[in-house]
Amino acid sequence: MKTKKIKKIMKAFERSSLDQLDITYKKMSIHMQKPQTVHDFSCEKKQEDPISPKCEPTWIHSPLVGTLYLKTTFDSEPMAFIGKRVQKNDIVCIIETMKVFNEIKSPIDGVIVEINVADGCMVEYHQPLVAVRCDD
Repeated sequence: MKTKKIKKIMKAFERSSLDQLDITYKKMSIHMQKPQTVHDFSCEKKQEDPISPKCEPTWIHSPLVGTLYLKTTFDSEPMAFIGKRVQKNDIVCIIETMKVFNEIKSPIDGVIVEINVADGCMVEYHQPLVAVRCDD
């Protein structure tokens, strides 16, 4: 394979949406891979607490890796939003993993004071999702 042909393939790969490319031609093998993004900040959504704190908030962490949903359907009201009162075991979000929908519940009675993720984004194991401040 000629150098010009290889350079042309490299440029096409850079412009493409592919993450990696393997080519084998006769006795030559080429492997190209784009650097992976460690963190996608477009999915982070940080909302501040408009209410003054009375006690330290309790963070609800993701128990698994998956896609987080704050709504049960596209046009429904969110299960969690700043200022919403929740009781212990109320569902605050859903995480989908391998087509299984896992309900994430509040561990305490209180008010949601912070949401650290956006609807439809990927979450990591033990990532902080929602902060609930206890009722006094």
